[in-house]
Amino acid sequence: MDVTKTVAEIKDGDTNQQVNIVGRVTLQGNYETVYTKGKTLKKQEATFTHQSGSMRIVLWENDIDKIISGQTYEIKKSW
Repeated sequence: MDVTKTVAEIKDGDTNQQVNIVGRVTLQGNYETVYTKGKTLKKQEATFTHQSGSMRIVLWENDIDKIISGQTYEIKKSW
């Protein structure tokens, strides 16, 4: 089954859908520290850009350190 998606399909789809997309991630500003449910967490906003469009994404905790702004990444989710 082909699960390749466009940005519009991801934005408009079910939040639990399978995703397979390649694009550039650009970090927006510095990370923030947020306090939620009794925990202090790091949050980093970013823009994911694909040939079909772009969308806002949020990176949390350890995922922030895995990303280099301006690099291309493949985002996959399979069940």
